[in-house]
Amino acid sequence: MNPLKKTSLFWDVNCQELDENIHGEFIVSRILSFGNEEDVSWMMKTYTKKQLEEIFQKYEKVLDEKSRNYWFIFFTVHGLCIPKLSITKQSAFSKR
Repeated sequence: MNPLKKTSLFWDVNCQELDENIHGEFIVSRILSFGNEEDVSWMMKTYTKKQLEEIFQKYEKVLDEKSRNYWFIFFTVHGLCIPKLSITKQSAFSKR
């Protein structure tokens, strides 16, 4: 299914008015946040990696931590991932 027709991605806009060229940043930001494998595959075929990287860098602050970390790794942006707490810092699991 074409991601532009999915109300699960674009619940707050009229899907019929979306244009992949005009609304590219908006479409990509939604796929980065809420898309599935099929949506990402479509996105990769529709936009260049450079376009996607630029959009990601512009919208990274609005992504949740899991999505942001995944796309950091995907786009090979080093040193920007949010560190995960180690077991020793989690008092419920640490040995006393």
